[in-house]
Amino acid sequence: MNMHSGEMTSHYPIENVKNAIREGNYTIEPEAYATAREDFGWKSDDIEDFFNRLKKKDWHKSDEMKRKIPRNYAGRLPIILDIYHAKNILGEDVYTHFYFEDDRLVVDSLHGLD
Repeated sequence: MNMHSGEMTSHYPIENVKNAIREGNYTIEPEAYATAREDFGWKSDDIEDFFNRLKKKDWHKSDEMKRKIPRNYAGRLPIILDIYHAKNILGEDVYTHFYFEDDRLVVDSLHGLD
């Protein structure tokens, strides 16, 4: 986790996340896409819109990925996830977490916030 003047911040700057979305430099894991579709009826454009509206204040915590590393993963270890709890974006309360594999954003989870 990054520390700036004693303040806890996300591992990945939100600007990097938005740039990856804008540039199309991202992957949405199949399970994350399926739950976004089931929970919200979202398609790819809606998911892009969601990430463009995500704010620093929605960051909840950063944590190491606890489950098995994805088989073809080629980035640094440990994988650090940024976890966000976003309220009322596109009318939904959303839980998401993601990481970067080198410079590519990987959306690992995207579903309703319980």
